[in-house]
Amino acid sequence: APVAVNRIDGETRIVSANGFLIEPVIHTLNGKAILDITQCPLSDSNLKISSAADLEVDFKPGGTYHVGYYHAPANAEEWKLVVWHIEGIPVELLPLD
Repeated sequence: APVAVNRIDGETRIVSANGFLIEPVIHTLNGKAILDITQCPLSDSNLKISSAADLEVDFKPGGTYHVGYYHAPANAEEWKLVVWHIEGIPVELLPLD
């Protein structure tokens, strides 16, 4: 599930869910999952997305990072934040305020 980041380095932040710029150093992130059940209905009426631990990421200059929520197929109750990096894809993002 995509994530709306709402905490960076322990501080509450309001950033665009569509993307934002961040300094290329180590940061700690957290946020909330964004579920669009109009396009993808829930198959489990008891689905619960628990809070995830903060995720520490060493951001490097260039490219694009994506943050999401993930759970292993064997354990739908243990959600965690994940990040993946796509190098060399320029994206116009909003500055981090």
